[in-house]
Amino acid sequence: ACFTQSHKSLFYQHFRPSIPEGLTLFSRELPQQSETGAFLSDGFAATCLDKVAYILETLGNNHGGEPFVFSDVDVRFYGDPSADLLQQLGDKEIAFQDDGPGGACTGFMIMRPTPRVLEFWRAVAKWMRDCGQMDQDAANRVLDTHLAPSWWMLSERYWTVGRDGQEWKPGEAVNPPADLVMHHANWTVGGESKLALLEAVRVQMGQLGRAVVWDHPRVDDIPPDALPPKHQEQGLHRCLPDLEGQQRIRRVVENIDAARPLVRAPAPPPARRPCLPASIRH
Repeated sequence: ACFTQSHKSLFYQHFRPSIPEGLTLFSRELPQQSETGAFLSDGFAATCLDKVAYILETLGNNHGGEPFVFSDVDVRFYGDPSADLLQQLGDKEIAFQDDGPGGACTGFMIMRPTPRVLEFWRAVAKWMRDCGQMDQDAANRVLDTHLAPSWWMLSERYWTVGRDGQEWKPGEAVNPPADLVMHHANWTVGGESKLALLEAVRVQMGQLGRAVVWDHPRVDDIPPDALPPKHQEQGLHRCLPDLEGQQRIRRVVENIDAARPLVRAPAPPPARRPCLPASIRH
């Protein structure tokens, strides 16, 4: 996961406390390039490109390794998704949350670190930079080309209120599935609305006032040499706004053209999905 200063409340109030024991969290604080973090604000596109660069860095560092989840931090878990995600991924290379009319959601997905997945995200990054699109819009375009890896959509257990194509506003009802595993609070506008939506679903699921016990290491809070040996072997690291990590992100972004093989953004295919206001989808 990655986040900026403006999204820390989402990270600390909902995302991190709900991480199930079956998952090990690696997270990176990115530079705050948008004053508010609001969708389409100045600097938002640069932050989205940093996010994709972080995905590229992770793929490069784990080439040929185990599948991993990438998640935005406006997310709350309601169970351990580990076995279910692997089952739903099957023999595919990426499985995305189903964002309804928004297509494949790049805010929650499980992927294999394969060469084809790496080239897919390079193509997404180039499309974003060259065509001025956000990560999800660019990814859905590239998925309609020959550069797409094998992919799938996750079931409704990985839920968003926007599956029916309607923007959510504070005070409105929510209707998550009874077997909810993960809730992604998109399809509402602004950080306060996201917090309200996360709370509304938590209440609906009967979790109001129930403390979430974190009984495995908060690997982003402690020095690597203080971790248990098993976690040291896994290479767990601290989650800090470290300059070195941010510089690596910038190098990935700046060197997309130099990556081999060079991926050119393909011509946009005919639109297959309804055209929605971007502010509603996010």
